Amino acid sequence: YGWTIPTPQEQSIANATSTEIGFTNNGKGGVIPSDGNYFFWCRKGWGNANGTLSTTTNTLEAGVYYVEFDYKLADYSNHNNYSTLGSAMNVSVKHGDTELVATTLSKRGYAIVNDGSNPGTDKYMIDAPWTKMGAMFELTEDGTATIVVTQNLKNSGRSDVCYDNFKLYRVYFDETEGTIDLPIDITGYIANPSFEAGSGGADDYSY
Repeated sequence: YGWTIPTPQEQSIANATSTEIGFTNNGKGGVIPSDGNYFFWCRKGWGNANGTLSTTTNTLEAGVYYVEFDYKLADYSNHNNYSTLGSAMNVSVKHGDTELVATTLSKRGYAIVNDGSNPGTDKYMIDAPWTKMGAMFELTEDGTATIVVTQNLKNSGRSDVCYDNFKLYRVYFDETEGTIDLPIDITGYIANPSFEAGSGGADDYSY
């Protein structure tokens, strides 16, 4: 619950024992969640797909905030042509549903050309550490923040992406001293930040 989700070929809330996900041709599952027991996974095979994963916070006070999350992203090709690869992602934040208050440069995923369109024996999605991505944003008045992760899955074989552990911090400034105080963790303003509720089909965890 609490999320709108992209529409690739397959998707699931998963854990390390998931049997429906083959991160290599020889095994199922195997990705250890970054936080808690679950993470969100989706993939696209044989075609490019753009989509967004998004959630809207509870009402926040005006101020400066930082949102971050963990991800893994990989794509594969059975053609020796790197122009067919290049999956990437970025994060943006909107004040309510309209005003863009933050965006980041795209980060490109891990890409490999092998003899097939699947990972084969490649275990990047299993073994690679989770990577963090985040954005600073400011609300000039009280309101909600809509966090939008845009994923551009590009392949001539298969692309996989996993998300977990969305965190939200408020940053406080000491105007007298001109310093930034330690941020305060307000992750509770995000519904289901680690995908811990709902483990069935899309209707169980999307609007």
